[in-house]
Amino acid sequence: MKLPPHLVHEYEGSNEIAISDCFELVLRSMICHEGSLESGHYRSLIRLDVETGGDSNSVQPKDGQHPPAYVDDCWIVHDDMAKGGRVASVDIDAALKHDSKYGMPVTL
Repeated sequence: MKLPPHLVHEYEGSNEIAISDCFELVLRSMICHEGSLESGHYRSLIRLDVETGGDSNSVQPKDGQHPPAYVDDCWIVHDDMAKGGRVASVDIDAALKHDSKYGMPVTL
């Protein structure tokens, strides 16, 4: 897995800002637990590695100033207890806001 650093453009080269504030993080996956401390079930949500430009495998020119643009709706859920299929596409916003089986509601 390649994880090249991408600086937030407006902070690049600034000596007044801590280096930890110059990076933009992208949520790639989550593991969610449903149940109690003694028992339960895990599900994983994974952002597919589908990039629309900027990576070394892309046909678009690489731009070091901006991270690759990811397609927002390319998330899958893995649930080994799901009926009809263990892996399925999922709308991440809907899953986090409305579906309690993925944990607490979160704003992305």
